[in-house]
Amino acid sequence: MQDNKIILSSGLPYIPDGNGGWKLYHLWDMGILNQNDGSIAHIWGTSFNNLFFAGERGTAVQCNNGTWQKIESGTTADINDIWGINVNGSVKVYCAVSDFLQVSEHKILTISGGTKVDSVKWGIGREVHSIWTKSGFPIYTAGDGVFENKQGHWEEQKQVSMYYSRNIRGNDLNDIFVCGDFGLFAHYNGARWTIFKNLYINGAYLSLAVKDNLVIAVGFLSNEQAVIVVGKRN
Repeated sequence: MQDNKIILSSGLPYIPDGNGGWKLYHLWDMGILNQNDGSIAHIWGTSFNNLFFAGERGTAVQCNNGTWQKIESGTTADINDIWGINVNGSVKVYCAVSDFLQVSEHKILTISGGTKVDSVKWGIGREVHSIWTKSGFPIYTAGDGVFENKQGHWEEQKQVSMYYSRNIRGNDLNDIFVCGDFGLFAHYNGARWTIFKNLYINGAYLSLAVKDNLVIAVGFLSNEQAVIVVGKRN
């Protein structure tokens, strides 16, 4: 969101049209994607003029100043999350790649220079579902365990790895949140994790967002009802 304008994706991107509505970009009809590509559900960008989209079957797309182009990710596994950093004008995007509960490759991709794809050494053999970093170091992941990479190797955060985690986001290195299955909801203050057991549910929190003193998590209950948790810091 920028200037109270919201970007949506329901497999295809909807971008504000400047008239109070949204314009749908059908990437297949535009010739950007082909029949082997999947839908896109995850969005990150520095502005409306520089957006990255990712989703099923390793599909990744960039919209740069209104020009759309497919990014060859080199994988056919799902991209479950996309997060980027902008350090001194240099943009780097991180992608968490795994097929949920299926045999597939598990990896972390990076996109720099617009479309240059590389990877961060993972090698753990565990599913990686979400990724977050403040400035590229350290890196935190969620999925089949929560991990931190601070000294070039991955260290599991076992205090919060009891359930499958779906999303990880933060304000800073001493203000990180993670959410996941069975109502897993926890906060890291830079020294230790605090688990909010009163937020456990018979369901899962699928995603969260945090900004300053506000955190919001969304998910579902076992009866398929939606659930939203809002936390405010005094």
